[in-house]
Amino acid sequence: MEVAQLMSLGEDILEREGYPDATETFELSRVDSVTRWAIAVTLEDASGVVVPDSEICAARTLGDLVRLSCPGADLSLTTSSSQHDGAAAARPTPAATSADDARPDPEKPEEQDENAPLSAEDLRAALGL
Repeated sequence: MEVAQLMSLGEDILEREGYPDATETFELSRVDSVTRWAIAVTLEDASGVVVPDSEICAARTLGDLVRLSCPGADLSLTTSSSQHDGAAAARPTPAATSADDARPDPEKPEEQDENAPLSAEDLRAALGL
């Protein structure tokens, strides 16, 4: 599936949730965990790529979730963002980082965001399952 199609799927879910102007830079912190996971599962199903829960939780924008669903694709430019906000040309976005750049530094403790969505494993533990 093409990047633009995946972006459109994510934008459609956000539109149903009341965010009609969502683009690739849409901050996922604006939605609840259920919406984040609905987008992630839809993108996984459409792309055939299984994304680790920890990476889904770490994604900050809709574009991040799409990038996770398109490993190896060049996503430095997308055209779908201009569909909703009236921009005449595609808006550049940062290229995906390599797996080496994404690894946490073992010397530096990981900062926990108290508002970050729970992973499936953490949710099970919290519910005692």
